[in-house]
Amino acid sequence: FVPGSIVRIQLRNFLTYDWVEFRPGPYLNMIFGPNGTGKSSIACAICLGLNFPPSLLNRAQDLKSFVKNDKQDGHIEIELKGAKGKPNLVIRRNLFSNSKSAPFMLNGRSSSGRDINAKMAELNVQVNNLWHVLHISRSTAPIAFLPQDRVAEFARMTPQQLLRETQRAAGNPNLTAWHDTLIESGKSLKNIQDVSAPLGVALSISDMLHLCSS
Repeated sequence: FVPGSIVRIQLRNFLTYDWVEFRPGPYLNMIFGPNGTGKSSIACAICLGLNFPPSLLNRAQDLKSFVKNDKQDGHIEIELKGAKGKPNLVIRRNLFSNSKSAPFMLNGRSSSGRDINAKMAELNVQVNNLWHVLHISRSTAPIAFLPQDRVAEFARMTPQQLLRETQRAAGNPNLTAWHDTLIESGKSLKNIQDVSAPLGVALSISDMLHLCSS
């Protein structure tokens, strides 16, 4: 496993599950089953367990709605592979059917959502990217997931939006910045060409590039 990989998911009284534990492998993981057997519940658990808002799933907004019917409480526990030389991260989120509060524990100690967000940033986890729920690291491919409730949103994306989401999924934060720089340089180059053409001024490629960068 590379740092940031999910190595274990445990659910108790969560949506369709009374209790279940999954241990994904380090490569491609596939979950099969008929409708209503809890495949999407696993994706919901990953999203909520890593402190991303339920709005990303286009489902219930109240966290208490994810507790299984007729149960008082439940939990999501996700274990992530730690950075090199560091222990794994065990994140537990407790859910209550009579409260909107859903406190966190990190490696057995009470923690805040801000602490969880900081850990996710360190591992480059991008649940809010429509392309996938979890990007395990910049050195490997993401675990791909497209929530079924957001398929229509994905289909409505323009080619430009799809390209940006792909760049974000690739993991290098510089890709979008480089893309924006290319777009602005292209606009500047066109403006220079539009101005110089009526004047009969012929500029070399190097001249135009210099003007664009100045």
